[in-house]
Amino acid sequence: MGLIGVICFILFVILLPKSNHFTPKPFSITGAHQELISQLKSTVVRQAYYMAGITFFVFMGDLQLCSLLPSR
Repeated sequence: MGLIGVICFILFVILLPKSNHFTPKPFSITGAHQELISQLKSTVVRQAYYMAGITFFVFMGDLQLCSLLPSR
């Protein structure tokens, strides 16, 4: 499985097209904080966070339930 992951990663890096609109900028805590606040104000992004959180908690609950079931 590890070899398959490495092969997929290498193929992803090779086949990924170059981004035309990305401009790197230095990291700042205040800029990251402002970006997070602006994302949380967006209703579309907030709903996506809710959906991802619910999916995560359902998955973890199923995983916990399966680990607690007695094995036969």
